[in-house]
Amino acid sequence: RYNLLVIGVGDSSSVGFNVAEKMGKNPDIEKIFLLGRDYDKTSGASRDLDDALLAEGVTRDVFFPIRKEDLQETLEQEKIDFTVVSMGQKVPEAGTDRLKLMTRPILDSIIDYATEFRDAGYPGNTIIVTNPDDIMSYVWALYSGQHPATVTGLNFLDSVRFKKVFIDQINEGF
Repeated sequence: RYNLLVIGVGDSSSVGFNVAEKMGKNPDIEKIFLLGRDYDKTSGASRDLDDALLAEGVTRDVFFPIRKEDLQETLEQEKIDFTVVSMGQKVPEAGTDRLKLMTRPILDSIIDYATEFRDAGYPGNTIIVTNPDDIMSYVWALYSGQHPATVTGLNFLDSVRFKKVFIDQINEGF
């Protein structure tokens, strides 16, 4: 049986919520720890996930919301086999540099979480479901200290448009 950590569970429209919902139905998954920016929303999502599984006849406790400040302890005490990183950002108002405003906070969060994983000596596998996934996967592997073979980006995500932003920003000094 496996334990899973899903980072990026905000509400029922989030990719993290959908991943957790699908994985919760798998009998090989023992626990799914949920982490989001807003603990109250994540707790609400956890209840919604429990209700969705109960409606399908799954009666075991699967979902466990955690706070950001409890991440280190959870990584050290629980055997987390897989982590799914799914972060998004609300689209800013028109007339702004939308891609830069959307990407920088996510990049900062990826670095922050990956550093915590490194500090905890996380031995599991990580799946990145965050645009631009190729860059975010590389950054995760770089900062987490995980072997690149244990970090997988879902390449079906549209990264081409973000590459141009990163190149432009690197040339301008991000």
